[in-house]
Parts: sequence; C-alpha cells; structure tokens
Amino acid sequence: MSPDVFISYSRENQQEVIKLVEYLRGKGLSVWMDESDIHGATLWTKEIVEAIRACSLFILAISRHSTSSKNVVKELALASEREKIILPVYFEQCEIPETMEYQLAGIQNIAFYSLEKSKAHEFVYQTVRKLGVGESTLEGKVLDQIGTTSKPSAGHMPLPKSKSSVIKWAAIASGVIIFCIASFLLTKIDKNEYEKPASQTLSLTDSKARIALLPIEVNAAREEDKWVGGGMGTQLKAAINKLNGVTIISGVSVNAYRGSERDINKIRENLNVNYIIDSELAVTGQNVTAIFEFIDAQNSKKLWTETYEKNIESIFNVKSEVATKIAESIGIKVEAETAKAINQKSTKNAEAFKLYTQGRNLWFTRTEADMRQSLKLYNQAIKLDSEYAEPFTGIADSNSMLVQYGF
Repeated sequence: MSPDVFISYSRENQQEVIKLVEYLRGKGLSVWMDESDIHGATLWTKEIVEAIRACSLFILAISRHSTSSKNVVKELALASEREKIILPVYFEQCEIPETMEYQLAGIQNIAFYSLEKSKAHEFVYQTVRKLGVGESTLEGKVLDQIGTTSKPSAGHMPLPKSKSSVIKWAAIASGVIIFCIASFLLTKIDKNEYEKPASQTLSLTDSKARIALLPIEVNAAREEDKWVGGGMGTQLKAAINKLNGVTIISGVSVNAYRGSERDINKIRENLNVNYIIDSELAVTGQNVTAIFEFIDAQNSKKLWTETYEKNIESIFNVKSEVATKIAESIGIKVEAETAKAINQKSTKNAEAFKLYTQGRNLWFTRTEADMRQSLKLYNQAIKLDSEYAEPFTGIADSNSMLVQYGF
C-alpha cells in the first residue's frame, strides 16, 4: 500500500519523530519512515526513492542536524521534483542552507517547537488532513473528531501546491489567520545560505564572524517605494559576503525578528551570531535616509550607528562604506581586490535594478498573479540592460515555481 506520508529526518531527531509518527499512525494515516539504521547506504537508493514516489505528502523534520544531512537534502530535492506536497515541520529554530532554499522558498510551515506539547501532534495531524491527505482511509469518523478538537495555539501551514487544492485552502484560510494572530511564528522559507556539519555545534568562538542582517524596515508614504528595502538588503548582503572571515545570516533565518520581535538575546541564542546589523530606511519622493546600526550580540552594545542621506539612485552605493566599516570593526583587512569586488555593480541601470528587485519581491509571495507579474518586470529589466544577469535567473525561478505550483 502506498504511504500517505513520507517523513524525512536525521538520526539525532529520531525519538521525537517516532512519537509523531506513532501519533499519525494512531489516527489512521499510513506513514513511511526509515526505522532501521537511518539512511543506510543500501536502503537509500531504492526503498526511499520508491517511498517518496508513492507518498502523497512529504514531511521535512527541520533541525540543525537534518539541514546539514546530505541524504535529507536529496530526499527533499526528489520530493520537489516529483511535485509532492511538502510540509516543513521545525523541531527547532535554525538556518536553512542554500541546498534547501529553492525547494522551501515561500512554503509556510509548522513551528512544532513552539507549540504546546499536548497539542503539537494533533496540530500536525490536522494540517495533514486539511491538505487533503489520507481522505481515502479516514473520511468519516476522523473528520468529526477534527471538528470537535480544540484549536492549537499556534503554527503555520504551507501554501497550496496546485489549483486542485485552492478550494480546500479557502476553507481553512480563516484558521490560518487565527493562528497567525495568536502567535507570530514567522519562519517563512525564502532563500539563503549557510551550512555547518551536523557533528559540529556552532559557537561564538568559531573562526568566522557570524553576522545577522535583520529585515530592513522601510517607512514610505507610497507602497511602491518600499522596494528600496529589498534592494538595500540584497546589495548589502552581497557586499558583506565578499569579506573574508564573515558569514552573513539573512533571509528566512532572520524573518522572525521583525519590529517588536527584535530581541537581541533571542537572536544571539537562536542564530548563534556574533554581530547584528539593524537597518531602517525612510523614503520621501526621490530622497532616502538610511540608518545602520552595528550591534555586538554578546552584550547588546551598539558599536556604531551611521546615517546616510541620498537619492534613490545613489543610496545603494553606501553598501561599500557599510561593509568596509563592518570589516574594520571586527578586525578584517579589506584587500584591494576585495574592495573592488564590493564596489562592483551588477547593473549600472538604476531602473533595471528597481524592476528586478520589485520582481523578486513579487516572486516571494508565490501567488500566480504576482509570479506572472514578476516575469513582466524581469523582461522589462532585460530590455533596459541585456547584460544584467539577475533578471534571467529571476525568469527561470518564476517559470519553475509556476510549474511546481501547478499554475
């Protein structure tokens, strides 16, 4: 019999996963997991591939161990290629490496670690059922149980994978809103960066300085001007990434720390960072005021604050000054070659850059209308600068996601 659910996990989380699997099986779901020697060499190539091919839903048990497991990465890639419904379940708050970013970008998830223990397993089960999995074996009695079960306190559920699931998702949209209001557990998957071997525990004494680039707050009267924040984040991240001895943490890993959630102690503990960059932009017409704070995560002390006032076309040039100042603060020498790389622009056409950034912002929403609109913006950017590489990448990403989501 084909399994309803395939669950991918690492050995370190086996006991927690077994408890979840036993609960789901007790509810009547058919769940496949490797219950022998996790990911044995002979097992992976055939049985796991067949189980993923046959399953309806792929649950990814996310932890710092599973995200650094090559076999888990392969399983996720295979599930994505097979267009399986993917449900990320966070067993702890951790970073998403580049090897998983593409498959998980924009997919909502369950913050399992934050749920009440008495309700966590039931919440996963209800989410699986609401995704339409297990209907053939559970249609009557279990649905009645779901209707009378008390609501979980928090969590997120993934976006619909295809048009066939839109109706079901409309029915549960109000529930998602309630969950979001109940607790802001934003760990949404967007695209970034980093991996450490599972056998190593990250520490603040690692040779590379780990810097968290928090989401940039944008104050703008017009909604169309808020793209500047995304553009600045992209440029600043690219510049800092060119510094030797630095690991920049951004994207999905820091999205939970917006606004009032910017607790330095939590950021330090959860992301294991040495320093934090907190930024704010104010856009008025063509003028931009940018404020950057560089914070020592160990003691929450602001090492420096810099304010820049530029027009929209030149504001992104401050990335070089900010990156250089960061390097000086942590004792990194910026060689001439590195300085040149930091100053380099992917395009000299400001309007093309704006169009690309706006397209990327739309792409992250994962809605059909926005992804199709992003294609138009990318093509407009290419018309302005045919040598600008990023829009071509954007076109490939949008087309791929449109296919993956069944649009």
